[in-house]
Amino acid sequence: MSEDETGGSGGIFQRIAAIFMINRFVGENAMSGMGFNRAATWVAMISAITGGVIGLSTYRLDVSKRVDESVEKTFEMIQAYNGSDIATARSRVMSYVYARRECDARYIDRNLTDDDYIRVLEFYDLVHACVDAGLCDQKTAIRFFEPHASFQWPVLTLVVDKMQDQKNASTSLRSDTNFALGMKAFAKPDATAPACDGNF
Repeated sequence: MSEDETGGSGGIFQRIAAIFMINRFVGENAMSGMGFNRAATWVAMISAITGGVIGLSTYRLDVSKRVDESVEKTFEMIQAYNGSDIATARSRVMSYVYARRECDARYIDRNLTDDDYIRVLEFYDLVHACVDAGLCDQKTAIRFFEPHASFQWPVLTLVVDKMQDQKNASTSLRSDTNFALGMKAFAKPDATAPACDGNF
């Protein structure tokens, strides 16, 4: 690492040590090389310590930058989840979730389609992939998406199974084993929904 990159601190320490070495050497008339050897040891020690401190500081700055970027990316995903582009699909899907949880089909939005389910579930797949790739911050993503996923997944897991079993489902949907993996991953393992009777 150059002196410019470290703000010059490494070069300053080394120059101070060099001056100290020269003064000791000249002042003691070498004293059979003892002054020179002692000063040379100080030069090596200061250089090693300085290099280690600067290297650690650079590493911390790099890690901090990457963490900040991943958190920022996660908030972008949260903003998109709350945005107008997916709002209609989320509202329709939630109408079904509420209906199943209340065992009352009257809550279901009449305009609800499979495309709404797919859009919401694929968004969770996207967030999960972002976290898995290290581009999104896991703790931030879990903090926001886990409550939503835990509330919806116990109901939507049955919808996913039915969609993939349908004969008229697309080939890609039937064969995609990773479909809806995101919401499943974010939901708590023990998340449940009350069972409805046959009148639903």
